[in-house]
Amino acid sequence: MIRILDLGINNLGSLTRAFSSLGESPGVFDVEVLSKPAMIGRKDLLVLPGTGSFAAGMERIRSLGFEKYLKDEASGGTKILGICLGMQLLGLDSEESPGTTGLGIVPAR
Repeated sequence: MIRILDLGINNLGSLTRAFSSLGESPGVFDVEVLSKPAMIGRKDLLVLPGTGSFAAGMERIRSLGFEKYLKDEASGGTKILGICLGMQLLGLDSEESPGTTGLGIVPAR
């Protein structure tokens, strides 16, 4: 199961099609788009995509309730793939948005 987080600042259609086409035959991976945290259920990978500024991305994560969810999943061993802005948001902070803290999952700036 691959879960893609919908922050409203990403291209979900392209990602969903890309992940659905992986494997020996298309459709081998179940792909689910999450617009709110879902702690239950099996997942092999969480995908955090995004475009835009660091501050806007963190504001969306927090307003949608994904901050605790992502930290809990990471501490529980769930693999998380950050794409573009999503990778930056996994870090501690960003020079782009001074004063805005990131998720702190990856010890990088």
